Amino acid sequence: MGKVFSKSNVSKSAVATNEIYNYVKKSAYECGYDAASVNYNLVNFRGVPQNPTFQVDGLETLACTFETRNDDVFICTYPKCGTTWMQIICNLLDSGGVQDKSRTVYAFSPWLETLFAPPTLHEREANKYTIEDLANKPTDKPRFFKSHANYPDMPRGKAAVKTIVITRNLKDTCVSMWHHAREKPEFNLKRSNGEEANEENEVCPNFDDFAKLFLAGKAESGSWFDHTLEWYAASLRDENILFMKYEDLYAEPEKYIAMVAEFTNTGNTPEIIAKTVENSSMGNVKKNAASSGVYAGDRKSVV
Repeated sequence: MGKVFSKSNVSKSAVATNEIYNYVKKSAYECGYDAASVNYNLVNFRGVPQNPTFQVDGLETLACTFETRNDDVFICTYPKCGTTWMQIICNLLDSGGVQDKSRTVYAFSPWLETLFAPPTLHEREANKYTIEDLANKPTDKPRFFKSHANYPDMPRGKAAVKTIVITRNLKDTCVSMWHHAREKPEFNLKRSNGEEANEENEVCPNFDDFAKLFLAGKAESGSWFDHTLEWYAASLRDENILFMKYEDLYAEPEKYIAMVAEFTNTGNTPEIIAKTVENSSMGNVKKNAASSGVYAGDRKSVV
């Protein structure tokens, strides 16, 4: 049976020596080429590749000055590791286990960094919110946010925020990232520069080439290893970080959704948890896609 990562899951000697509490970055795999050479469009923020539409100055302002509250909840994952699924789960817990048709998932938990992106992405992922809109949200219950930031760069402010982190099998994440990069138009460097679409200007048509970029930390959001292990180490010293595996959530949704409800103090009753389990299943996610605003692809636990 899978377990949420915690100090109890590692050796006593590792805990005693503080070996697990701090992640030290290792030398990355070197693939010998960059993203642009395979027509993969990205921008750099603090040394980490990001969505090419992001305004880097805005990200810096967000990371340094965003004002948080002690009951704020961040859903922070490496891309393609269950972010949207967790947004759906938290949204359902907050609305009694059923989809609130008056709001989309993205209105409930906006992707903060897209406040500094073009209107199309800003509207879809953050409901056109401004920083002022977020500051004016009601104070009688938690605010929920989405981010893909690594541990040092998350806009946590000065409050004791809570963070839900999900990791996913490396292989599955890499495959999903490859399709994501090829399907989203903003990642196509040549087309972003005005070239007509054709078979010769696809993003990284060879998966082996993409896998090497991914392992080298040169894909969107940088190194999966750094992101995952930094957050894991942080979760062992900070009780306000809930770190879990996508595969465990997939295999035992009731158990892990109950953990999320308790951790966030949202919808923490047997009835609401049971409804959330039912309505966050793939079939019901697709059924409710129109009202939730979510594109429901085929969710798999493994490739």
